[in-house]
Amino acid sequence: MDIATIRSSAPRPLAHYNECFKVGPWVFAAGQIASDYQTGVAPEARKRPGFPYDGSDITLQTQYVLGNLTKTFAAAGSSLDQVVRAQVFLTDLTHFPAFDEVWRAYFPVPPPRTTIGTTGLLVPGTLVEIDLIGYVAGPGLQRRMVPSAAPRPLAHAPEACTIGPLIFAAGHVASDGTTGVPTAARRDPAFLADGADIKQQTRSILKQLKATFAAAGSSLTEVLKAQVFLTDLTDFNGFDEVWHDYFPVPPARTTVGTSGLLVAGDRVAIELIGHMPGTPSQREAITSSNPPPLAHDTEACCAGDLIFAAGQLVLSQIFGWRRYEVSCPGRRVDWSTSDKHDSVGELLYAEVPVAF
Repeated sequence: MDIATIRSSAPRPLAHYNECFKVGPWVFAAGQIASDYQTGVAPEARKRPGFPYDGSDITLQTQYVLGNLTKTFAAAGSSLDQVVRAQVFLTDLTHFPAFDEVWRAYFPVPPPRTTIGTTGLLVPGTLVEIDLIGYVAGPGLQRRMVPSAAPRPLAHAPEACTIGPLIFAAGHVASDGTTGVPTAARRDPAFLADGADIKQQTRSILKQLKATFAAAGSSLTEVLKAQVFLTDLTDFNGFDEVWHDYFPVPPARTTVGTSGLLVAGDRVAIELIGHMPGTPSQREAITSSNPPPLAHDTEACCAGDLIFAAGQLVLSQIFGWRRYEVSCPGRRVDWSTSDKHDSVGELLYAEVPVAF
């Protein structure tokens, strides 16, 4: 599978990463913020002092970011119409309605999306970061939206879509789409020992995702990669207990904290990337000589030419460079990373997959 580095006229990041990669037909764009990487927040994304009512900060920044992502996808031979997965990070969730209004203008037919709160972004004053995965149109690649009996998202996003051998499910939270957290996802006050809120919410979400994958013609046994956002990391053990019930053979998973979710009272959001059975590729779990995860997840999964790696943490305080090797039947890939930081989760969060 061919791999190409994509560069457009969008501002170049100051940090050591690329704007975008095209891997075969897949387009993996880096998260983009409203910065020109020279003055901070780009002048075009700031309100003009003499025009205080000429748009809000979040509106201008969202327009700026999506304008640059339009350039990125065009340089890859694609467009925003061919986005299949979006992650949105907001420093203030009260900005969501204004953000979503701009989003609708750029995505008449929206992709699955996960929107979460974050405590900050790399450039001071930036309010939103947007991370996209898409494809380049070609034979055998047709995006199909997946509806199921699960509650419909209130925002401008479908619950999932399929494209080729993959299914992309939006981040699901425990919501009925009408009143907030449904009764079934709340702890019964009469039975305080009968499962914590996190267990109830996790069950509710995984039931929804099970229905979504079934509607797509797949199942949770075909999940390749999971991204989990917890509002309280002390909930992890309760969450993982339920996870174990739904995933006897677990997917690769990254679990991180979030400053908030869009539905009041929600404690967890779960986003999945899965595999469509009946396609030429197969889901395969990957193991290496790395320390096995302590929680119920798999080091990595591959499907065809793509590898999806779980988020990894440094388990040693030894400073220096460590070499990692990952292998699956008939394939081998390795890379090096530094132990100079407390975590290399972002470095090894290979949702941007390795191709062979």
